[in-house]
Amino acid sequence: MQRGVERRHLRRKPTVGSVALLNAGFSDAMTGMVMLASWLIAREELGRWPRSLEEYAEHWKMSTASAYREFKRFKLCFPGYETVTDFCVENRLRIPMVARRGCDPTMVIDWLNGEPARPSLLGGAT
Repeated sequence: MQRGVERRHLRRKPTVGSVALLNAGFSDAMTGMVMLASWLIAREELGRWPRSLEEYAEHWKMSTASAYREFKRFKLCFPGYETVTDFCVENRLRIPMVARRGCDPTMVIDWLNGEPARPSLLGGAT
């Protein structure tokens, strides 16, 4: 089954969502993508990047432990990044204008699933 997923994604240009799926599997990829979308929304609402996982947790009114669990899954999706902000900045991710009003994580995840993956995210492959 995994090989079929890989072949299907090789036919198309890889996206941020497909990289997460291939690196972490479905369940962890969904949690990692929700964290990425929520981090981007928090950036819009705060007017700056969250400074820490604690600030992110406070913004979303969740426990710090839950934020760390989400981040662990994010790291499975996108290894090699120290923070979610580093990932977003390096891959030039910002919420599109269309999604900014009444940001819904589902809308942002849909957008991320269509966002082309940059070569650095693919380990230098094109």
